[in-house]
Amino acid sequence: MKKCLRKLIVAAAAVCAVARAGAVEQFWLTDAQNGDVTGPVVFVPGNKFRIGGTTFTALAADEGKIVFIDNATSQRHGPFGLVENRMIRLGDKPYYFSRIEKFTGTNPESVRTVTVKGAAAPPTTKVAAGGAEADGDGVGEDADDDADGDGAEAPAKPRWERVDLPGTNPLFHKQTPDIKITERRHVSAIAVWAEALNTANYDWKIGGYAGNSNQKLDSTVYGLTCIYGRWTVEAGFVNGSKLDGKIVPDKVYLADLTLKDGAGLCVSGSYAYGIEIDERWGASFALRLRYQNVRYNMTGTYLTRNSARAGWDEFGDGAPPGAMYYEDREERVGMDEFTASVLAGLDYEGDVWGMGLYVAFDMYSGASFTGTLTVLDEDYSLGASKRHPVEAGATAWVGVGNGMNLFAGGSVGAKMSARLGVMKRF
Repeated sequence: MKKCLRKLIVAAAAVCAVARAGAVEQFWLTDAQNGDVTGPVVFVPGNKFRIGGTTFTALAADEGKIVFIDNATSQRHGPFGLVENRMIRLGDKPYYFSRIEKFTGTNPESVRTVTVKGAAAPPTTKVAAGGAEADGDGVGEDADDDADGDGAEAPAKPRWERVDLPGTNPLFHKQTPDIKITERRHVSAIAVWAEALNTANYDWKIGGYAGNSNQKLDSTVYGLTCIYGRWTVEAGFVNGSKLDGKIVPDKVYLADLTLKDGAGLCVSGSYAYGIEIDERWGASFALRLRYQNVRYNMTGTYLTRNSARAGWDEFGDGAPPGAMYYEDREERVGMDEFTASVLAGLDYEGDVWGMGLYVAFDMYSGASFTGTLTVLDEDYSLGASKRHPVEAGATAWVGVGNGMNLFAGGSVGAKMSARLGVMKRF
């Protein structure tokens, strides 16, 4: 009979051992000094985790114990029994198993181990019947006074408030940080400015014939800028505009053709969206539409055929009808230009000064002319197109008090300019 009972006990123990071996456990470690909680760590041999700035590998030992290997120094720590509230030492830091439970997931590798900052929290102490703390042998001083006499153990009394530990669901842990875009606060302002340098290069043509390339139109512009939120409107007066060169190379029938004494107006409007990079830096993206109308005096030397020139008489004075001769002419022509651009910029704003950089790309740029020139009884129209579609610029400002700023800026590329002005912010 005793032999049979012994066999049953051994068989039951074997079944329990197999069942325990098949269960995967996970645990949390709490720093005994500052209360930082790290977990969950799934107890799968070879699983790596980081705690206290050091990476460890968990390995299985005899009798269900666990060993930790320091990956940097290969130092072995343990073996330790996987028991709740058991104190252990990893390197020079003390920890304890603050929570142990079965892992119910299907993929231990998907579990992310994290560290939660917290206050120092000593392990709970089990209380014997009667309310007295258990001593080293597990028997309380008042255990003999148990009213029920059954010696049952009372539940543990936690000595600190419960702190929720990280869950085991991998979806709970965010794999990537949140990307939050904060719109920058747009200001309202008004500014007056002058551009003593305002130059753009054009390729010219007359009718269907190509003219000179890369010829500059130089202008002086005085303007006003109004900013309200995302909207910016500019208006300017163009003065002293002239062509620094000739529209076409000199030919027998036409020479020294150029534009001068230009004057007119320019207006532009833009809509911008700005985002904050940090408290000082910001970025902006904008769409800008610009229109300019300038009237010029077009001068040149033309080859002309005389039909009835004044001064021709019977004595042969003057030029006979049908004779060719050169004539200096001056005519009025108008240049209308429309441009649509996209801009991207980066700016810095300090307490008393700031600066910005931007790049603009002309998606569309077209110029048309009113008025024609007549050469040998044939009419020809002017045409021009901008040489470069890309413009890059910079601006800087300094505060002078009371919301007033002095600013300067410039650009190169599609337009070369230098601007000085005064701005009032509201």
